[in-house]
Amino acid sequence: MAEHHGSGRRRTILITGATSGIGLEAARGLARQGHEIAIAGRNPERGAEAVAELRRDTGNDAVQFLQADLSDQAQVRALAAEAERRLPGLNVLVNNAGGMFGQYRESPDGIEMTFALNHLSYVLLTLLLLDRLKANAPARIVNVASDAHRSARPDFSDAERPHSYSGWRAYSRSKLANILFTDALARRLQGTGVTANCLHPGFVSTGIGQKHAFMPTILWRFATLFARTPQRAARTVVYLAAAPEPAETSGKYFEDCHPSRPSAAARDHAAADRLWDKSLRLTGLSDEAKAAAAAGA
Repeated sequence: MAEHHGSGRRRTILITGATSGIGLEAARGLARQGHEIAIAGRNPERGAEAVAELRRDTGNDAVQFLQADLSDQAQVRALAAEAERRLPGLNVLVNNAGGMFGQYRESPDGIEMTFALNHLSYVLLTLLLLDRLKANAPARIVNVASDAHRSARPDFSDAERPHSYSGWRAYSRSKLANILFTDALARRLQGTGVTANCLHPGFVSTGIGQKHAFMPTILWRFATLFARTPQRAARTVVYLAAAPEPAETSGKYFEDCHPSRPSAAARDHAAADRLWDKSLRLTGLSDEAKAAAAAGA
């Protein structure tokens, strides 16, 4: 077992989309600090490889894999239930899973894939695990966003089934949604001992754009000449998940381990609240809340 060091206390951390790229490097950095790590992803073979790699590279045996396709709400719910069972001490959730899609696709729930995976999975998994995080407070929620949000407008009226499709517009809108969700969540978590922050990891050479046909291969290869490595991009994730300095900070947008100012659209509380309500409807959480209230009446 790796010796715990550097962040004040040993944490139990769930990271989505962590079998490669930024998520894997964040898991590596946190495992090196001695934290208990669970990585979530779609592919069980790749998950097993990532767990073996992390254990070997960090000397930390407290690393495990949880399988889920986060674009599928049924699987997100199953992941939350499995995390509750296998991670009783969960006190950090890192929402990192995401994708770019050059062609229009729908999730198993009939929702545009970028919005379903990059935003609604954050909302559903976070709110399903919120009671556990509160019980283990102080706790942290870290949402991986992007400066791509700066080109998006806070209009989500057709986000689940857009009238016309642009891969970049869908991606930038999903990243704006990540920041607005963080804002709405942080305001609702005041006084609970749970913080919520988000971050821009920088433009990263992970191959995600090429894999999802987001842009032609030759253009993607040229763009990645100017990209940062996943290791560097993961530093802010590791910082927000476990460093002592941001312990009391909530509702902020970070870049390179420092608070940064997002776009004006990302600071629109009214838009954040409208998106919150829409997200609850699209994940069925508003219906569940109404049912629970009725049952308790």
